[in-house]
Amino acid sequence: MSGQDFQQTENALPFWCLMFFTFVLFIAPQAIFPSLEPLRLAKASAGLAGITYILDRLATGRPLTVITPEVRLVVWLICLAVLSIPLSFWPGGSLDYLLADYVKSVIIFFLIVNLVQTERRMRVLIGSIIGWGVIISSNALLDFRMGNWMAQSQRIVGYSSPLASDPNDLALTLNLILALTIGFYLATTRLLTRLMLLAVMLLLAAGVIASFSRGGFLALSAILIISLFGLVRKRGPAILLPLIALLLLAFSLLPPGYGERIYSIYDSSADETGSADARWTGMVRAFKLMFAHPLLGSGLNMNGLGSSHIREGVHSAYLQVGADLGIPALLIYLTLNWYLCKGVRQAQAHLRGFPSDRGLLGLGTGIEIALITYVVGGFLLAVAFHFHFYYIAGFAIAFSGLAKRRRLPVADLGNTKSIEPPPHH
Repeated sequence: MSGQDFQQTENALPFWCLMFFTFVLFIAPQAIFPSLEPLRLAKASAGLAGITYILDRLATGRPLTVITPEVRLVVWLICLAVLSIPLSFWPGGSLDYLLADYVKSVIIFFLIVNLVQTERRMRVLIGSIIGWGVIISSNALLDFRMGNWMAQSQRIVGYSSPLASDPNDLALTLNLILALTIGFYLATTRLLTRLMLLAVMLLLAAGVIASFSRGGFLALSAILIISLFGLVRKRGPAILLPLIALLLLAFSLLPPGYGERIYSIYDSSADETGSADARWTGMVRAFKLMFAHPLLGSGLNMNGLGSSHIREGVHSAYLQVGADLGIPALLIYLTLNWYLCKGVRQAQAHLRGFPSDRGLLGLGTGIEIALITYVVGGFLLAVAFHFHFYYIAGFAIAFSGLAKRRRLPVADLGNTKSIEPPPHH
């Protein structure tokens, strides 16, 4: 067995339970068919995936999880979330959020880290997410065309999924899927597949624009800049002229009012809905809350209550962590994001120079872009404890581990030293 085929014999049942949970999370079939609601499909599939995984590990005598610096940081973050509950502004509310929401994000994170151990599994899981993204984006564009707006706002209502239940979450979800789609595009050489993926990218970007999300715009801009930089580095500066022409054409097709919406990022008075001012007020409150309770914060998911017990949550993943769990947790969270990006970059360096690893390298590029997209989008979106982060973090760690095993013979799988690519003559 080669390093590349390591753990091909992994029990498939937990992985397919993870696949089913991903389908339920993104598509929310219980919202389409209300008769499914009593089945609690998301909780049941996440629980089944976790139970089958643990039973398989116990039966085979293998460790419950891989241990990396990133995994340790996640464990520290979980511990601080638990420790914050007794001192929370509302301990019962924090405990409910931990058991009903946060625990599912944690379960999925550990399942991805430990079950996505082959390139095939990574392709299958990411490919399914791209498919679900097509459905969500198509629904967003249909809502925009039909004028299915939120009350008192000229913005679409979002999609009936925990990942996209409002326009801002929808935009972040589509941006992350767009980044993964770019990686899938780089991982394939088939012309027809690439053309289909290009069409999917345009559809996802259109869905982001239809959301009128300012955070979504910033994340989409980050993807665009990274992609342009990669194209220029690969094809040379001559590629800039047609790309600029395409961008100008795209700008001319933007819907009415989109420019004013984006301009309100810099000038809050341009936002007639007042959401820009509310966002700034929430951030100021979060800073005050973080420094008033620096060690363990206000309690998990309690940043919106504060001392006034008025629900006005902060719109930033980083301030959300600091206000909820304290300054130490914020430092851990920032360090975790840094380690994830660093790990993916190092893994890509291990794979470069080996033509047989082009597909895996492409997937890694998409994961890296998704990480950067989350880092940028997280400045204006409170999704620190949601699935958005834990899916991408899980993919990053799984990719790093897979890249390492691809460059090591089986006898050296425990050795951290990688095989260097052959010299170029």
